[in-house]
This record gives sequence, structure tokens and C-alpha cells, in this order.
Amino acid sequence: MDTAVAIRTLEATYKSSADAASVETMILKLTEK
Repeated sequence: MDTAVAIRTLEATYKSSADAASVETMILKLTEK
């Protein structure tokens, strides 16, 4: 699976959610490895 597509899907899913920032931070931490 393309990582960019997965990230976009997650962003779309949580776009209006209060957890969006937490999800984004988690993704950034995972992609930093």
C-alpha cells in the first residue's frame, strides 16, 4: 500500500475529529523511523 494514500485516508477519516492532531503526530512518529 502506498504510504501517502494511507495517510490521506486517515486524514479524511479523522478530518473533523478532535483526534486528528494525535493521529497526525502518531503518523509522523511512525514515518520518522
